Amino acid sequence: NPFSTITTLKLSEPLSNGTLVVFNSIGKEVRVIEHLSGTEIVIEKADLKPGIYFVKLAEGNNFLKSLKVIVSP
Repeated sequence: NPFSTITTLKLSEPLSNGTLVVFNSIGKEVRVIEHLSGTEIVIEKADLKPGIYFVKLAEGNNFLKSLKVIVSP
């Protein structure tokens, strides 16, 4: 799971209008990606510092998934 530039999340069901929210290890929201569609979501490291992050994926008001990702230097 550690990634240093990009990571791809693969979904079993396609999204039509999803939202992905990334939180740092203390729960602060650090990134929001909206209007997602399809079965793959690419997360770029960009300004994320090395560490542990929690990702929440939703579609409309429906929570779909949460997971932990690790950003390496």
